[in-house]
Amino acid sequence: MEKRAFERQLSNINVRFLSDKTEYLGTVKNISKKGMFISTQVNFPLELQLEILIPLKEELLKLPAKIIKIKKSGDNYSGISVELLSPSQTYLEFVDSLKPVIR
Repeated sequence: MEKRAFERQLSNINVRFLSDKTEYLGTVKNISKKGMFISTQVNFPLELQLEILIPLKEELLKLPAKIIKIKKSGDNYSGISVELLSPSQTYLEFVDSLKPVIR
């Protein structure tokens, strides 16, 4: 089994994301400094690049990302794995503040 470059952490964070000027809802189920898995019931296709919006107490994090994997359960799509293109220092600190760990 290949080891991940960054540890994943379990989460349950409600997010919005934008694809081709359309807003969608999802829940981040695991997160790392470089990516995340978002559980969502979106009708695909989405644009490969999107913007993820994470509400924090003091600000709204806007993270450019690209889809690297689409999860499908039967005939339904159930989520997307994304790679963050340029995570901000605020985002990296946010991830560090979460409890670890999925190894």
